[in-house]
Amino acid sequence: MVKRPAKKHIPCSPIDAMQSVSVPCDERFSKMMVSAVRYALGRRTYIVWDTVNYIKHVLPYLQRNDVHTIYTDIAEAESEKRLGDECDVKDWLALKKYIEDYVSGGIANNE
Repeated sequence: MVKRPAKKHIPCSPIDAMQSVSVPCDERFSKMMVSAVRYALGRRTYIVWDTVNYIKHVLPYLQRNDVHTIYTDIAEAESEKRLGDECDVKDWLALKKYIEDYVSGGIANNE
């Protein structure tokens, strides 16, 4: 019989994790956030909510072109009706609106 080590405690939300982990916010981080969005688009799981909320939180640290890519990916998925279930559509459209407000200056960098 194989004994497995005890699982470490994982914080309940990405925001909690950010308070205790330091991640360099460089170009690579920004690209990883684009990858996270692309993975979650249309998934129909809890990952949609987590991804949307995490992206909102780290948006000021992303490269401008990657913010544009995330926005474009959401807009394309919306036009192709592949954002997921109704609750997912709501989350993605909220992120799209959040990006619009951020880019237009409607949201301060520290929000």
